[in-house]
Amino acid sequence: MAAIIFTLVFILFHSSLHFALSENTTQGAGLLQCLERFSPPCTNLSDHLYFPNSSNFSSLLLSSIQNLRYTSAATPKPALIIIPSSEFEVQAAVHCCKRNGLRLRVRSGGHDYEGLSYHSFNKDPFVLLDLANLRSVDVDVEEGTAWVQAGATTGDLYYRIGEKTSTYGFPAGTCSTLGTGGHFSGGGMGTMNPRAAYLNFRDLDLGRNEDEETSFLDAWVWGKKYFKGNFWKLAMVKGDADPDNFFKSEQSIPPPPLMNWI
Repeated sequence: MAAIIFTLVFILFHSSLHFALSENTTQGAGLLQCLERFSPPCTNLSDHLYFPNSSNFSSLLLSSIQNLRYTSAATPKPALIIIPSSEFEVQAAVHCCKRNGLRLRVRSGGHDYEGLSYHSFNKDPFVLLDLANLRSVDVDVEEGTAWVQAGATTGDLYYRIGEKTSTYGFPAGTCSTLGTGGHFSGGGMGTMNPRAAYLNFRDLDLGRNEDEETSFLDAWVWGKKYFKGNFWKLAMVKGDADPDNFFKSEQSIPPPPLMNWI
């Protein structure tokens, strides 16, 4: 009897996958077989895969969307949402999507105003890998380290560190809803001094910096290369807002030299 019930569940589950990927049923069957083969033993796939005909598909898709532009009916939706509970399931999802020619979007639980992690700019079917359940934070105060899963937010990290110590902190700005997965890989913007505020800060200097000073002429060469015709506009705004260059750093644009306008 148990074998009959398992077979029936497998058939229903297999049918729902074909429905979700109806544009290419071969991809659907291949993806399911691959996930069953490479997922950890005793993994119940029905607890981790959500299709457009699932009752909670929409709520899961909208759970972290903050740009309502991408909630319209015209926005391409994922053919399948995978919510892994371990790094092994993430590995299986990436491997199987690539093996079956399916595009993959990864969402780490933070805010993505551009919508790059949950929609496609073309009509090709894609799979959404949502890491929201992978949000553990393990802080070791004695070693001065923290292991953070990609689904955790910077707020989760702040709280876990605060529970262990009042001495240590973590440089990631003031936004607590930023996903650590995106932040560590280069995301994040802000008005604070970037070197002091952000773990993922990378230096990009305009011109040569000698004794923490950048000349306008040195910056002009690089500014024309990277900002094209907009560099002069940026320099003029800098000159009007901060003529004495008080708020200077290695990344700031030097104000233009005084000129006699005709």
